[in-house]
Amino acid sequence: VHALLEHGADMTSGVMYMLQLANFNAFNISKGYKDGDVLLKEVADGLRVIWPKQDMLRCRINGATFAVMVFNISREEAGRLGESLCATVGAIIQEHRTPPAVALGCGGVYFAGKKVTLNALLAQCDLGLLQSMTSGTGVSLLEDIREDEHVKGAQFWKHLIVDAIAADRVMLLAQPVMNFDGKQKMQSEVVGRLISAEGELVLAEHFIPMANRFQLTPAFDLSVLKQLFEQMVRNDGEGVVAINLAISSIHDSELLAWLGAVMSANPTIAKRLVFEFTEFGLVQDRAGIENFVADIRKLGAQFAVDNFGLHHSAFEYLQCLKPLYVKLSPVYIRELRDNHENQFFISSVVNITRSLDIRVFALGVEDASVLPLLQELGVEGFQGYVNGGLTEWV
Repeated sequence: VHALLEHGADMTSGVMYMLQLANFNAFNISKGYKDGDVLLKEVADGLRVIWPKQDMLRCRINGATFAVMVFNISREEAGRLGESLCATVGAIIQEHRTPPAVALGCGGVYFAGKKVTLNALLAQCDLGLLQSMTSGTGVSLLEDIREDEHVKGAQFWKHLIVDAIAADRVMLLAQPVMNFDGKQKMQSEVVGRLISAEGELVLAEHFIPMANRFQLTPAFDLSVLKQLFEQMVRNDGEGVVAINLAISSIHDSELLAWLGAVMSANPTIAKRLVFEFTEFGLVQDRAGIENFVADIRKLGAQFAVDNFGLHHSAFEYLQCLKPLYVKLSPVYIRELRDNHENQFFISSVVNITRSLDIRVFALGVEDASVLPLLQELGVEGFQGYVNGGLTEWV
């Protein structure tokens, strides 16, 4: 690839995709290395038959990470290739879906009309892969190549995250969940963001995947929680406050000890808190979340499910865990008026959750014209840029 990029005068465009099987190590340990090797071979065989007439480079980079590259391809074709990759590998994974679940991440980079380096492609493709895995949707993420000076390597992000946490450069931002009757605020979701040494807000899609890679997420979550409690104690406000926790954080002894102590010391604040977990995280570590939820409920807090409805086991845990609410994934909200399948799904979710006394919110609402339909389908609240963007939380 390096030689083709350096000397391929006829290479006018191209796309590189990285694919990775998330949670593969747990699958290996649970099922045995023989089953793990079978899964890897099936994925490799599947990649060989995708677009057989297309001149495509395919390789296994390491472990459960694969890469494909195609030259002289349009942006539209590159997007279709990503869809084909996810459909093929996703179907193979579904055949091995017994716990522990294996998930798919797929990130791609497209370039045309400019000279690119292999290092730049790998760095941006790697970041796209991590973003795809973090989303837990199993769909490909394709971006256009950025200029080399804007493509930062993994060590750059590791240093930035460690430095920002140590210097307490963490800002709390919030977005409200609104109801449909008068559009009154029902609660706030608070998120943490890092501030660079230059004072710039760092995008979540950049640092969160790298924090996950370097096992820095618990330290980041703890920093966010400390600032959250500090402000809630100081301001003595009212209303429900939701905060999203990563799965790795609920296994961190330092975070758990601190959280248990501060919630016990501040029971009024604990009763205002809702800890949100993505559905992807719940599928990956249901037992861990069950234990965490049992502990925080004893202290008065609640839990909810974020980005709901993307996995075949979505309804299995509702009756057992009974979250306070679920937030529908934005994929069901986009183009809702013209998508009767999504309307039927939302209506079904509402009917099932209503009998369990679980509320349903819509996540990622950007178009106010869908609000009447969401209300008609039984959704109780909505969150998204239709309410405005994230603002500093006080």
